[in-house]
Amino acid sequence: RLLSRKHRPLSRQHRLLSRQHHLYSRQHCLLSRLHRLSSRQDRLLSRQHRLFSRLHRLFSRQNRLFSRQHRLSSRQHRFFSRLHRLLSRQNRLFSRLHRLFSRR
Repeated sequence: RLLSRKHRPLSRQHRLLSRQHHLYSRQHCLLSRLHRLSSRQDRLLSRQHRLFSRLHRLFSRQNRLFSRQHRLSSRQHRFFSRLHRLLSRQNRLFSRLHRLFSRR
């Protein structure tokens, strides 16, 4: 008797085609998943890039401020050290004078 279409043995070519179809659909599934993942990764990377550039701007601004402050403080330091030298010299002179005048 004739077997129903469902149970009829498949021809070799038909089997190969169905196998190939199965593989292609599997590949398609994997590729779409990969695509989703890579697009998500792209989004994350761009977000990260924005954050890092913002941080970079902040740090560079802060760096400029610190360097300016450093220049000012070093200038101030030079000024005060000179002043200190002058005052100590003056102090020595005055003490010498004081000794001279106190002997009398």
